[in-house]
Amino acid sequence: MNEMENEQYEEAAKHFDMVVIENGNDDDAFFFRAYCKCHVGKLGDIPNQTVQFTNAFCKYVDSLNNIFDEEEKKTKLKVAVEKYSELTSYYSANAKRTMFSAPSVGYSINSATKTMTDACNNKIRSCGINISNDVLEKVNTTTKENNNSKRALFILIGIGVAIFVIYEIITWIQISSI
Repeated sequence: MNEMENEQYEEAAKHFDMVVIENGNDDDAFFFRAYCKCHVGKLGDIPNQTVQFTNAFCKYVDSLNNIFDEEEKKTKLKVAVEKYSELTSYYSANAKRTMFSAPSVGYSINSATKTMTDACNNKIRSCGINISNDVLEKVNTTTKENNNSKRALFILIGIGVAIFVIYEIITWIQISSI
């Protein structure tokens, strides 16, 4: 956990891997391994990482129903939502950053992030755990941030298309005047 908190995600993922191998029923290790693996790799890996994280998140939230202490459930759900929210922000920033250099990658990341957001939000709402207001607000904030990122990406795409069209018109005018 210390490695994860210190953003040494690759090392943390390896340690969580070892725990999962030793005890395949350790839901915390399974979830945090998926979370840490989302911070390592290439931009092109993000769509697959969102699928893996979504599956781990849903499994983790389902496992919380096996805990009898309501406060422990709420605490674990809050941590899971915080990690999910961090990933959403991280992926949205990557999508924006790659839009001009690799628009198809940026769009793919954004689309995968939206799918992850929708699935995780649905799981949170249907989990049957009494959700605290701060967790619910975090979910709503994450959804709004993802929607704002989507709008920003479409604006960037529009600007890129407009620049391309203007470039083509200028090129055509220059060729016509020769």
